[in-house]
Amino acid sequence: MSASVHTSAPLRRHHRLGRHELLRLVRPARLRVEHGTLWITQDRSAEDIVLEPGQSYDYDGRSPLLATPLGDAVHITTRECIDGAHGAVDTGWRALWPRLGRLLALGG
Repeated sequence: MSASVHTSAPLRRHHRLGRHELLRLVRPARLRVEHGTLWITQDRSAEDIVLEPGQSYDYDGRSPLLATPLGDAVHITTRECIDGAHGAVDTGWRALWPRLGRLLALGG
């Protein structure tokens, strides 16, 4: 018989995202930018979020979240309170290209 271990302690992870890489989260977490600029988009939300170094965002996990660097790279920390929860780095950035293009057009 195997035993499972459960913990409620926050899981802290460091991520470095390069150009065209995505961080996908589906469980609640706090994202904090250490270096670079992070663009966040969330399903069923008309608002996008841009974080600079030192800023954080509390993600409620109610709908999938995607984050990517605005620029060359970004270093972020995630703190999650769900067992085994972590982001997955994905290079499938083309799926977000139309939305990112609209965001960049608004900024430029």
